[in-house]
Amino acid sequence: MKRIIRWILIGVIALAAVGAWSLWNQPHTDFTKLEAAAQLTDAEVVASFDGEASPWLNQPIEVTGQVVSATANSLLLDAGVMCHWSEEVLKAGELEGQTVTVHGRLVGYDALFGEARLDQCTLR
Repeated sequence: MKRIIRWILIGVIALAAVGAWSLWNQPHTDFTKLEAAAQLTDAEVVASFDGEASPWLNQPIEVTGQVVSATANSLLLDAGVMCHWSEEVLKAGELEGQTVTVHGRLVGYDALFGEARLDQCTLR
């Protein structure tokens, strides 16, 4: 009887290990290819965090606003939206002063800097 229980226990552990491995190694969501859940201005994105979490948190959105500063890795819009590129696409200062539309995933709000944060961004 002990031998049967031991084999059942080994089988359960093996199934759990295979299940955990398959969950760990599944492909990540590419937010650059998903359709935008909302099309907002930069001021609307910052205002959506007023007092509570934004309804678009962790979803792909399109944000339109005027560029304050741009680097090879990120872009800052006028109302306080920081966009981090999915890959290096710009030279520093290339888009400053222009109005652009950026597609990316809304990941949160940084209360210290007063900025909404997007990652995996692309220009539209």
